[in-house]
Amino acid sequence: MAELNTIVTPPADQAAAVIGSIDIDQLPDLAATLTDYKGFRDLLKRYKKVDDGATNSWTWHPLTAYHHSTKGVDPWEPLTSGQTPGVKDCSVTPVLIVTTFAYNVRDLKVIRNSTGDKKVLKRRIYDHLAKLKAQAYGGKTEWFESQIWEGPTDESDTKHLLGFYGYWLTSGTSKGFTGNDPTGFSSGAGGLLKANASRWCNYWDSYTSGVIDIKVVDALREAADETNWQPVIEPTISEGANKGSPEPIIYTTKTNRRALANLARQQNAQAGLDLGWDRKRFHVSGMTIEPVAWLEKNKATKAPFIGIDWRWWQFREDGGMRISGETMPYDQPLVRNYYEYLEMNIICKKRDANFLIEAE
Repeated sequence: MAELNTIVTPPADQAAAVIGSIDIDQLPDLAATLTDYKGFRDLLKRYKKVDDGATNSWTWHPLTAYHHSTKGVDPWEPLTSGQTPGVKDCSVTPVLIVTTFAYNVRDLKVIRNSTGDKKVLKRRIYDHLAKLKAQAYGGKTEWFESQIWEGPTDESDTKHLLGFYGYWLTSGTSKGFTGNDPTGFSSGAGGLLKANASRWCNYWDSYTSGVIDIKVVDALREAADETNWQPVIEPTISEGANKGSPEPIIYTTKTNRRALANLARQQNAQAGLDLGWDRKRFHVSGMTIEPVAWLEKNKATKAPFIGIDWRWWQFREDGGMRISGETMPYDQPLVRNYYEYLEMNIICKKRDANFLIEAE
């Protein structure tokens, strides 16, 4: 029995001391609803940019017209003045996101009473909380995956990230740069209407539903060529383009990728070198084709091919709002709620460098 003057750390305090340092171990995952989470992996893991938290929105300034003032002159020729309007403003507001999990102090008391060794006790508390955190992390991953691939339905939904499909990349009316303003957003994508900048749109095309043949390969090749912009002014880090990023990637359903792989195995002479494998990488016209489980599950009818030029995308985070901690409900004194707040959103700075090809 402990002496009366012995100070015993309460279980909740012991948990609070380790909870922030928990690393999630690889657990056998039987809860995942998708076989992969490519959006979460590629966007959040690779292209996240953290700011210092000094702004309520992120802005950038696309050029819509050049100022053609360069010319040959005589030595004494007067200078002419003037400036062509050709810079627009775009902005995106961050979305406040929270992830939580809860535990009961009584559970930690049981763990604590099972051993007298402080190191073993700390490890058992750590392992118990790691399981809860893993559950929350899995839910967080699935939430992000759905948010990344599909945008909000309209501008009233301020709790939804600005996802690829339906916001930054939209359906068009005919082949070419005809992607529309996102439905339900009166100010357009990023606050800029296509009417005010004709190239502020994605390339769009269609194919016959259920038919993956050489026509689809041709459509993908043409879309890749048309969106392969080489900027006159090289993008800088301050402008947000991802220097050193991998080649553009085509994302599609698993069914579409299998069909293209079968077409390649048939060694279709019409496809030539545009379709095939290179060092275990399956590609069309040099662009890697990645199957996406979320698209297979949620967009099987449209079965889109989404061409992403990663140089122009960011997952922007406001570093000043990365806040975590615990709260105790006033009517549940044995319960602790752990929370993690983030402020993030998705930014595409050049819509015309990306394409969307859908089944019709």
